[in-house]
Amino acid sequence: MTSSFSDLQQRVFDFIQRGPWKPGERLPNTHDFAAKLGVPVREVQGALSGLAARGYLERKQGVGTVLRRNRATPNIVLFCGTNLHQKQADAPRAMVEAVRTELNRRGYHLTLVDDLASYHGRNWRRYSEAMEQIRRQVDAAAPVGVIETGCAIRRYPDLYERLHRVPLVRLSSQRGDIGSDHPHFIRTSLEHLAGQGCRKVAFLRPHRPYTPDDDLTWEEIHRLGFLRCVIREIPRSEDGIASMAYELMNLLIREWKGLRKNYVPDGLVVDDDVAMEGVAAALRKSHLDIPGEFRVITRASQGVPRFYGLPVDRYEVSQEEVGRRLVDFLEARMARMEPAPVRVQGCLRLETVS
Repeated sequence: MTSSFSDLQQRVFDFIQRGPWKPGERLPNTHDFAAKLGVPVREVQGALSGLAARGYLERKQGVGTVLRRNRATPNIVLFCGTNLHQKQADAPRAMVEAVRTELNRRGYHLTLVDDLASYHGRNWRRYSEAMEQIRRQVDAAAPVGVIETGCAIRRYPDLYERLHRVPLVRLSSQRGDIGSDHPHFIRTSLEHLAGQGCRKVAFLRPHRPYTPDDDLTWEEIHRLGFLRCVIREIPRSEDGIASMAYELMNLLIREWKGLRKNYVPDGLVVDDDVAMEGVAAALRKSHLDIPGEFRVITRASQGVPRFYGLPVDRYEVSQEEVGRRLVDFLEARMARMEPAPVRVQGCLRLETVS
């Protein structure tokens, strides 16, 4: 077994290995295990569930828990809302590869289903054909766990019916089990801008429902003594977020040119690295002096290059850390535990030109 296994799983597995049970034989019940190991029944149940999820044990209805003859490689299905073949999907691709690497290290196989978010816009026939193909893929995988990012499989009843009893982990920046630490991004960005002497700030972010982070933004604005703050949302469009960010930034630049200087922002925070490409194109077109006239910070994925063509401070989140936390959380759920949601913090990398 690997070092990523819990101490209790290791103890239970070692106990089984030293015992008289041969592959294919039924193991003692949970209460017997708990009594012999001196561990609470609930914890032993979790350890056995984890070992079964990893393919070392098998749960047979009407028989009990059986030691496998040959360890099966357990499957994890990852549902990704993004089309990973798109040019600007390098951040989701990096995340998927980080998850795949971590799962392989722990003895799992990853089955990937991407582009799920696009199926809503398809006509019924194409939608039905796509769902049937995905259902066959899921049935063949017989997953022991599910990860979803950028989508919600509950929107697809036929899929969810097959998977609602399988442990599931959701990656989402706002309401997921795992996500980036958005309050830390807000504080870090504003503290950095304040430290650079900025007194007026503008936020550009993708359109989203109201969250408590909006209150935090205003609290930090007042705490750090900023004089003005403008928050603008980038509208959704089939043209893509970079294109819409470019149009919005052009509009803002025209507005700012008509304002008195003490109303024009000297700091800009962009809450999406793909949107930052469109923002940067508009800034280059305007011939503004960056970072002379104002400083720019964007949220980004560590190790994923972006071409901005001007100095941009990047708040970078490690995809390797996100992948590790996702698998940790999923294994905890497979072991019948319910950990608290995890928020992964990033760090600021200053004035990059790429």
